[in-house]
Amino acid sequence: MKKISLVLCVVVAGFLFLAAGCSKDSEPSKAFIAFNDALIAKEWETVWDMLSSRSQGAFAEEGYKRMREVIEAMPPELRKKKVEGLELTHDQLYDMKPKQFFLFIMKKTEASQAFVKAAVKPEIKKAEVEGDKATLFLKGKNEYVCLIKEDGKWKIDFEAD
Repeated sequence: MKKISLVLCVVVAGFLFLAAGCSKDSEPSKAFIAFNDALIAKEWETVWDMLSSRSQGAFAEEGYKRMREVIEAMPPELRKKKVEGLELTHDQLYDMKPKQFFLFIMKKTEASQAFVKAAVKPEIKKAEVEGDKATLFLKGKNEYVCLIKEDGKWKIDFEAD
């Protein structure tokens, strides 16, 4: 009887270990699929919220900074025309916070976003999870995506090392 109880305990423990491992791998996968779905649906607020703080910070530092540099490098007449084409004043554009700027630019350029037009539901070949970091390897491509857990949620981390 003790032998059966021991075997039963080992089987149950093994099942719980496997179940925990599967759910652990599927959490980052589910987060990535939700991110991809939001991208396809052009739900820009959701897309922004699903980016890691490092990815948001990189956008704020690099994307926003690059945009300002490009605008400042334009001849004054072209600069005025481009900013007016955005239906903003120069000051309104420069006073935007990074999230506001991201949402504004994504909405303003929806029609020309090739990455949204070409977006498909990726198949995840393999998920590697180590603590609060995950790497998803995609089928049919030689690509991967990194995620990081922040505040209990898996977020896309384009700035992963």
